[in-house]
Amino acid sequence: MTPTILIVDDDPAQRRLLEATIGRFGYRPRPVGSGEEAVRLLMPGRERVDAVLLDLTMPGLSGIDVLNQVRPTRPHLPILVFTAHGGIDVAVQAMRAGATDFMVKPVSADRLQIAIRQALRPGVADDLDGVAPRRGRPMPVTDILGDSRAIRAVLGLVARAANSTIPILIEGESGVGKELIARAIHARSDRAHGPLVTVNCGAIPENLVESILFGHEKGAFTGASERHIGKFQEASGGTLFLDEIGELRPDLQVKLLRALQAGEIDPVGSKQPVPIDIRLISATNRNLWDLVQTGQFRDDLYYRLNVFPIYVPPLRDRRDDILVLARHFIQRFEAAEGKRIRGLTEAAERLLTTYHWPGNVRQLENAIFRAVVLSDGDILDVEHFPQVQQAAYRANGFGDTALPGDYGAGPPVYAVPGGQPPLAPTPGGLAYPQAGGQMAPAPMPGTQMPGTQMPGTQMSGTQMPGGRPMLVAAGGGQPAPMMPQGFAQAPMPAPMPPAPQGPLPAAGLRPRDDEAEAPIRAFDEAGHIRPLEEIEADIIRMALRQYRGRVSEMARRLGIGRSTLYRKLRDLGLDGTD
Repeated sequence: MTPTILIVDDDPAQRRLLEATIGRFGYRPRPVGSGEEAVRLLMPGRERVDAVLLDLTMPGLSGIDVLNQVRPTRPHLPILVFTAHGGIDVAVQAMRAGATDFMVKPVSADRLQIAIRQALRPGVADDLDGVAPRRGRPMPVTDILGDSRAIRAVLGLVARAANSTIPILIEGESGVGKELIARAIHARSDRAHGPLVTVNCGAIPENLVESILFGHEKGAFTGASERHIGKFQEASGGTLFLDEIGELRPDLQVKLLRALQAGEIDPVGSKQPVPIDIRLISATNRNLWDLVQTGQFRDDLYYRLNVFPIYVPPLRDRRDDILVLARHFIQRFEAAEGKRIRGLTEAAERLLTTYHWPGNVRQLENAIFRAVVLSDGDILDVEHFPQVQQAAYRANGFGDTALPGDYGAGPPVYAVPGGQPPLAPTPGGLAYPQAGGQMAPAPMPGTQMPGTQMPGTQMSGTQMPGGRPMLVAAGGGQPAPMMPQGFAQAPMPAPMPPAPQGPLPAAGLRPRDDEAEAPIRAFDEAGHIRPLEEIEADIIRMALRQYRGRVSEMARRLGIGRSTLYRKLRDLGLDGTD
């Protein structure tokens, strides 16, 4: 279901602008013009709202008043506040009232989109974007799921760390569960009765970091109308978890180092240091040692934080945990969605356990959530994970036209126009529909099918996973539909004549026989788009061979000037003639 974003602003022009922007992001905007109307709409049992964009300065009920009235009944609702008057004191007041994020007008579209995406991420609604303190939420080590040797080693370190008070540095990629590890350490420690205060150093506005971490005194700066206690003091007697510690500014690294060495902090505007009693756990998805080498992170602070390091491996390095986590997420989301899901098919299990999961556990969680929502039955199959299928296929270097069948129980599935369901294989190959609903056997790939062969397609030497040839466009190696009636499966594996090596060119262009070109890959091995510079270099090298170094012909075909092409050839260490 499309998330609904409530827009609360008394300015009609601003409301219309935000409404159009939110719509472009793919969400459903719900604009209102006053705080009173927003409070009525956010009462329990009224309209569904997934997040709120709230202007702080409004006549009547202000944004702060809305926060104070809504938070008791909607404690986990993401509320993003914005104002044209972005003083630090105003921002701190809004964050203390329960705001998820704070933005200063005018807000760029990119900043707004990132803020909304983070606010809607599963789990973020509960922690208010990692800024609000967490109290009384124990997390036993047994709640960290996994059977792999790697995760058991991590749990062993967690148990040892919980019995100590030394600083802990948790390292690992985004989405591996670093915060879950920190919560487990806190729950097992002798400070479990105290608060666990979490701060995402990368999510706090840069001009607010010092005030939020260390606090400030009344009158410390313009707009500081009252004293504010920072997160270090809020965590007194408990644990302070600093996530994304690598994003901390150099000047704040100095203050953090002093706090760890002296056991006291200096709030902004304070004349006296304030003693603190905390256990510090920090986490990062970056290599702090590399940051030290480049001067972006203090080496003395690094040694202070890295006393007891815990590395959480990515999900691709502990594949034994994937199905355990998947079943756990299915149980959680089926209850939330009011469905009954018995489990996964073998094909779906194979898809999940072979995918490389660049987003780690968080990506798996989101994929399961989406699959549960898409499912109309009581079991999840490959078709319920379309984005995982497509990402896995791109990671193998293919385009977006076809989906891999090696992740399912049968042969490859080609996505083609028409919307027909997949065709079941028969002993003679595939059946495809004829007039009157009758089924007729489909010919083997590479043979003409009257009325169905797509124009300009031929068999390529490029192979699908498992060694099966792939149908490509005659103009250059991109996968092309095999049949236009709908989704068509390739025939069951059978002996086939060898396919010609390299893509066949379009009419009138014949590559050199001794240097047949392979398709230029748009994606790297991790499934991400390759940089334009690399793709351009591959195209120039291909043109250099195709036109045998004739720069004038190359420039004309590439649509660039000769001087530009000469410069690019020189940068690539290549040479052309005329």
